[in-house]
Amino acid sequence: MLTETEKAYIAGFFDGDGHFTVQLRNHRSKKDPKQYKYFTPCAGFTNTNLELLKWIQEKLQNGNVRVHTKSHKTGNNKICYQLYITRSKLEEFTKLILPYLINKKKQGELILQGIQSHSQKEWVEIRKQIRALNGRSGGYREI
Repeated sequence: MLTETEKAYIAGFFDGDGHFTVQLRNHRSKKDPKQYKYFTPCAGFTNTNLELLKWIQEKLQNGNVRVHTKSHKTGNNKICYQLYITRSKLEEFTKLILPYLINKKKQGELILQGIQSHSQKEWVEIRKQIRALNGRSGGYREI
């Protein structure tokens, strides 16, 4: 069981080095060669401190840690790691940190809205909103 301090720390770390996204995936089964697309929500942390990510993983009893492949394209960067929250525990994770989030609170609320709706059409709109909030809308944001 996490203490309130641990929940707040993890949420603060997520506000800085975490992300909520909605990925568009392609699926093709062996029985049906027709490909179809679907949306899946994701959350994760990216950081160079592997020990910290493993501590968060242990505290949450959730996620998978892996090397972020884009982190060593140039020789000057530290190796970067990612902790991905498993899809089956995404709702639980989001509800756990949501009360403490500041910067990513709206994205967390949108993720929960999508999980509870189960509608692919709603995920289309939620994905657009999250991309805009994350600054990935295809252009620059004014400051």
